[in-house]
Amino acid sequence: MTVDVPSPRNLNPIEPYHDEQEISLADIVAVLARRKWLFLGVWAAVVAAAVVYLAVTPISYRYFGVIALGRVPEQATDGSLKLTLIEDPATATARVKDGYIPVVNAVSDGGHQRVNITVKNPRNTTLLVMETYAPDDKAARAENVLREIGDRLISDHRNISGYAASRLRARLDAARTRLAELQDDRLFETRLRQHRHAIEDLKRQRQAMADRRRLVRKRIEDTSARLGLVREELARLDRQLADLEASRKQVLNAGSDPTRAMSILLIATQVDRVEDRRAKLEHEVQLAIPRQKRQLQQELRDLDRKAASLAESLKTAEAKLQALLAGRERSIEKQKAA
Repeated sequence: MTVDVPSPRNLNPIEPYHDEQEISLADIVAVLARRKWLFLGVWAAVVAAAVVYLAVTPISYRYFGVIALGRVPEQATDGSLKLTLIEDPATATARVKDGYIPVVNAVSDGGHQRVNITVKNPRNTTLLVMETYAPDDKAARAENVLREIGDRLISDHRNISGYAASRLRARLDAARTRLAELQDDRLFETRLRQHRHAIEDLKRQRQAMADRRRLVRKRIEDTSARLGLVREELARLDRQLADLEASRKQVLNAGSDPTRAMSILLIATQVDRVEDRRAKLEHEVQLAIPRQKRQLQQELRDLDRKAASLAESLKTAEAKLQALLAGRERSIEKQKAA
């Protein structure tokens, strides 16, 4: 079978180009000449709107404050002094932005007119730059808000520096006291005995803790074994109940035996005893033994934590003893050099 295929057609023909469709410069000039009043009117309206906006809008001035984060002395681990920043610049910026500015805006002027303040920390600097814009009639409020924020930050930093200074003085006093103690032979011997006694006591506690942990582990093993024995006895009681039930059915099917009632009564009594025993064992399996095992496991975990803490305390006590001996040797060497 043959099919006639239509010949392809151009579905989007290109429009022919005509020179008559071009727009010349003379046409543009003519259009502008005819519409000159419209263009002049629009231009005049835009200029008038700009003049009115500038006349109505008050002039805003820029107010800013710069705070340099100070440094406080700090004693290093080797005993030397170093200067560190009183506060991280990012932390100070966040505290001013999220803490001081909302509080000061709420307190100042009753919180009716909020002053928008931006806080920045220039890169690689320890400066905080606070900036705001306000017209002449609000200049005093903007200055007061900036001053209040700066005073709050400076007050907090003064408290931090005071605390750092007091802590440093306390460390220096402790160091002087420590040096005096090391120079005193009697006090050194007394402290040496105290450290050694403390270490021996910690070792005895560690041994007692180890013995207690072994005992708890043994009790956990005994509890697990007890659980297995109880389950075996439960299985035996289940079999015994099944046998008693079979005996009861056999007696019931025995006919009019004169001893049937007595046999049924004996079987029922045995069934009651077995069920009572089974209920007690079931209580042990379900509640008593698991609870006891959980308590023992919790006690073992507590003992493990205490043993770890005791080991850390023993390690610290031994380190203090070594430091005491080393300090004594340095004191002796200094006295010999003097």
